[in-house]
Amino acid sequence: MSKIGTLRKTAMGPRELSPLKRIRLTNALTRFADGERGAFDEVYAEAWPVVRGLCMRLLKGLPDAEDAAQETLLKVFGRVSQYRAGEDALTWILTIAFYECRTTRKKSERRREQDGDDAIARMPTQIASPETEILQADLRTSIAEVLSNLSEIDRETIAAAIFDQARPEVAAATFRKRLERAMYRFKEAWGTVHVD
Repeated sequence: MSKIGTLRKTAMGPRELSPLKRIRLTNALTRFADGERGAFDEVYAEAWPVVRGLCMRLLKGLPDAEDAAQETLLKVFGRVSQYRAGEDALTWILTIAFYECRTTRKKSERRREQDGDDAIARMPTQIASPETEILQADLRTSIAEVLSNLSEIDRETIAAAIFDQARPEVAAATFRKRLERAMYRFKEAWGTVHVD
């Protein structure tokens, strides 16, 4: 399976919230970033199920998935001052969740290497409900559509970073900059393709 095919198969995200809920989440996060602490509960209530679902799927139901979801929301609330008003809150939150899952997966792999225990790799994945499968298929289609608007190098850079596949033969700093730019372009393309 190609890098992009793998990316399409494992990702999930913004389609799990209705357009109205996405707008409410964006408004609540904007208010929270502006100092309205009462918006915390609203952000948490809207974001938690989606973040938890993403972490469970990306980490294939591993025990660390719940921890990754919790750590994601801690980072969201800790970095709320970096959130730019008007930016799609769900995309911003899921980007943080995505990186947290990647970090958790790497830690899990290191633990396995140190322990010599493959038990985690043999754990069964959770069975998705038909509704979840439909949402995932819809999301994969959406992601594929957005990725098709990016350059080949952006697609390869994102896939290499997400799945720890062979990276282009460039300096680490160059790769990080490429990834930052590719993710920015992905986010911009998502906003233009999926306007509510």
